[in-house]
Amino acid sequence: MHTRSSPGRSLALTILLTAGTASASSTPDILASAGLGDDLGGDPIALDLAADGTAWLLARDPQGQGRVVRLDPLGAATGPAHALSFDADDLAVDRRTGDVAVVGAAELALHDPGLARRWQRPLPPRRDGEPARRVALGELGTVAALAADELHIFSPDGRVLGRVATGGLARDLAVVDAAGVVVVTGSARRTVCDRPLDVATLAAFALDGAPRWRAHEGARDDACERDAPASARGVAVARGGDGHVYALAEVEGANNQFRGPPDQPAAVVAFDAYTSPEAGQAALYAYYARYTADGEHVLGQYFALPDAGSVVRPRAIAADVHGNVHLTGVTSHSLGAAGEQVHTERLAADAGFYQVVAPDLEGRRVWHALEADDAATDLTALAISDDRALALLRVAAPAGRPDAGPLPVGPSLLEWSGAHGPAEAEKHPDPETQGTFGYESGVSGSDPSCHCDAQAPTTPALLALGLLALAAPRPRRRG
Repeated sequence: MHTRSSPGRSLALTILLTAGTASASSTPDILASAGLGDDLGGDPIALDLAADGTAWLLARDPQGQGRVVRLDPLGAATGPAHALSFDADDLAVDRRTGDVAVVGAAELALHDPGLARRWQRPLPPRRDGEPARRVALGELGTVAALAADELHIFSPDGRVLGRVATGGLARDLAVVDAAGVVVVTGSARRTVCDRPLDVATLAAFALDGAPRWRAHEGARDDACERDAPASARGVAVARGGDGHVYALAEVEGANNQFRGPPDQPAAVVAFDAYTSPEAGQAALYAYYARYTADGEHVLGQYFALPDAGSVVRPRAIAADVHGNVHLTGVTSHSLGAAGEQVHTERLAADAGFYQVVAPDLEGRRVWHALEADDAATDLTALAISDDRALALLRVAAPAGRPDAGPLPVGPSLLEWSGAHGPAEAEKHPDPETQGTFGYESGVSGSDPSCHCDAQAPTTPALLALGLLALAAPRPRRRG
């Protein structure tokens, strides 16, 4: 493996493994980190990948202005941070051309790979309470942005194609040029069963702004006959590498809109206690699903920790060409071995997680929770390609302490192997091959996807895999 050296302080990670071995390909690398001296342009808020493997980061400097940083595949900056002339919220890269779209408080701009501006278009002023603005690019170059509760659609050369109100609080969008649609997710406040409720929205619009379809259209009053209906909010949506649409939502209870009516329940897959939230007492959990570009719900799944009051707060979703589903978010509890009995515990501080689920949603291929010496961690933006996945990690040290153990404080860019293969790959590994990284590593890396007896004995010995010390000059890829 070719590496690139740069100055920085030392970082040592002791990786401890219990009950066997784990694939090195599922262990993340710290590709770049402000805490290790790398220039990430300030506070990174958005991320995307180009076809050549370079990573693009959008950050805000201390004055709030946008800055764009380009990193080569080994994590080294290809030049100084590029200062934008406006306050920016989001970034997206056209993998055909390398063009970079940036949206902010007052405008949408498209840049060439050298960050020379191709065109810019004004946007409505930011509204009070408006979520961060979002931009997405279609596979043929269509540009779409969310601003002031409106969807704005442009051709690759900047011509206005459509503008339409989204009909609710819009949080994210995806462009599917092959189907000629832009899919938007978010939430709307409605009255159901005589009570106010957040209802997740997922809607598609044609490129001229005409409505195409709406999925899960609201919670139904027939839900009142079962239990009090639960709120749900759309968080993220993405065009998968397989051409399908993938949506992610946060849910507050089992009686939610994604169950479907009693006479026609939705196709939802559960393979362990963490994908069957009805059996637990979680306060907040995730729902993710695959849809066709025509709005047909194909498969869905919940992800929850069953402990009373536990929280899973989803952040981002992506899917590869095989349909493997990648998720990031934050969890309040650990994830133990799945089975008849679930062994979890409350964490000292909320931890960001990264998870990969098989295409048929019948098994968990990767699980990592970033736990670091009582520090709070969060995994936010996510970008994947055919062979890698990148996510933004944010680490906040406990009050009165300057560090968080082995994980660098502040923003970092993490990298995982993204080559997981099609659905016929092994979904239910033998428990002897399952591994869990200990707290000392800062990374919990189990894959609790087997359907074995949870009471079966496990090997108690901890096998030290080694001390990975990275000092100045250090390799650009960091264990």
